[in-house]
Amino acid sequence: MDCEHGLIEGDDACEYSYRFASLVGEGTAQIVETPREKMKALSILMKCQTGKDFEFNEKMVSSVAVIKITTEEVTGKQRK
Repeated sequence: MDCEHGLIEGDDACEYSYRFASLVGEGTAQIVETPREKMKALSILMKCQTGKDFEFNEKMVSSVAVIKITTEEVTGKQRK
């Protein structure tokens, strides 16, 4: 994941840099198969991203792939 990026200006070329924050991880990915598990995962994701509660039905989740990642290691790095 990469975010918070932007140019850091300087007085001359050697003082320029780039601001960033990144997150790299390792883990095991697993495709979520059942409609019930997909609905639960998508509801949690939408609540986190929007602050709102959404409901999903089987028709809605039938065309969506949901991948569960169980993290084993995470590393972060940033330049302000």
